[in-house]
Amino acid sequence: EEKIKLDSIRQRIHHLDDLLWRENKAYGEEVHLFQLASSDFDGDPKKFKERINNKITEIEKRKPIDTDIRLGYVGVPPIISDLYSFIEKDNVRIVYNEVQRQFSLPVLGKLEQSYCSYTYPYGIYSRLKDIKTEIEKRNIDGIIHYIQSFCFRGIEDIVLREKLNVPILTIQGDFPGSVNATTGVRIEAFLDILFTRKKEL
Repeated sequence: EEKIKLDSIRQRIHHLDDLLWRENKAYGEEVHLFQLASSDFDGDPKKFKERINNKITEIEKRKPIDTDIRLGYVGVPPIISDLYSFIEKDNVRIVYNEVQRQFSLPVLGKLEQSYCSYTYPYGIYSRLKDIKTEIEKRNIDGIIHYIQSFCFRGIEDIVLREKLNVPILTIQGDFPGSVNATTGVRIEAFLDILFTRKKEL
C-alpha cells in the first residue's frame, strides 16, 4: 500500500526525466537532484511531491533547450558539487543519469517486479543492458563515468570501455569540492572531441 502511494511520486520523477531527454526542456543537474532524493523523498513524501510538481510546472513553460552534445552520466552520484553545472553549458546537456534514475525505480508495478528491475545493487554486467538501451534511446554522444577514488567500482570502467560504442571520459572524485583545474581541462578536451566528431558525421 505504501509503494502504491510512493509510486505516484515516482511517476512525477519519471515525467521530469521525460522533460529532460524527450522534450529537451530540463537540465541534467536539476533532474539528477530530484532522482537522487527519490531514495527517501527528503524524509517527507508529501512535501517532496509538492516540490517536484512546482518544478515540473516551471520546466514545462520553457522552450526546448538548444543542445549540440547529449551526454550520459554513469556511476555513483558525484561528490564534486559543481560537476553538472561545469559540464552543462555551451549547448551541452546531460540527458541520462544512470544510478540516480534507478533510485526512482524506473520500472513500476508490483513490488517484486520493481526491485528485480532495479539495477543499482548489482554488478556492471547487470547494469549494462539498461545503460545500452538508454544510450540508444536518448541519442547520447558520449558518457561521463564517475567513480569515487579507491572504490571497488573503478574496475567497472574497463568493462564499460569494452562494451559501449560511445566515447567515455572517466572522472574520479576524492573529497567534496568543486571541479579542479585538471578535471576541468579533461572535461573540456573531451567535449572538444565530441564536437569535432559531431561535425564530421
